[in-house]
Amino acid sequence: MLFPRLTTCPACSWLLAADLNLELSAVRLLEKEGARGPGRGQSVIHTGPPIVVSLANTAVSFSCRITYPYAPQFKDVRVSYFYVDLQGQSSSEEQTGCWLSPGKENQTSTTKCQVTPKLPNASATGTYYCSILWAGSRVSGTGTFILVRDTGYQEPPQDPQKLLLFCFTGLLTVLSIVGTALLLWKKKQMQARRKHPAKKCPAPSAASSREQPAPESVYT
Repeated sequence: MLFPRLTTCPACSWLLAADLNLELSAVRLLEKEGARGPGRGQSVIHTGPPIVVSLANTAVSFSCRITYPYAPQFKDVRVSYFYVDLQGQSSSEEQTGCWLSPGKENQTSTTKCQVTPKLPNASATGTYYCSILWAGSRVSGTGTFILVRDTGYQEPPQDPQKLLLFCFTGLLTVLSIVGTALLLWKKKQMQARRKHPAKKCPAPSAASSREQPAPESVYT
């Protein structure tokens, strides 16, 4: 009885728990990297960015790497792709043009495939998967999410009220500048007048009275 002995030994039970956690982590890693076939030797791994953004009817690609063992009985295996939309509906499979050769004996082969899907409109948004049919079972990758937009960024139209507000603000700014300039000019004119005051001319009657001598008396 191995397990009763392990449970009575704290160090042994800790090692057993660590071993189980390691195995569970390895299984989860294999599930993330790609589904495995019956022979547990083939995998499909997506390479590149996990999320891609593209416009409709624009060529965009994602890549996947297929690893498989030597299998002479499986010749000319095709690589296809499909996608699952935002509603969870799967599309039909499309061929990628990639083929898997039988490979070499006692060796593991790897094929890299670049996929360029058709993106007609925004409804093509979804997760795209590379897929192969191996020994009667389907093997797919982890997927690449492609966000498709019908149109790119467009500037919003100018609001007429905002345009009028900008024009009114500009007009007030110009008037303020002109008014300030006029005030400064008037101030300078007043200062110049104070520095050079105008000389007053004497009245004509007063000047003539000063110039004419007093008349002599007749009785002298």
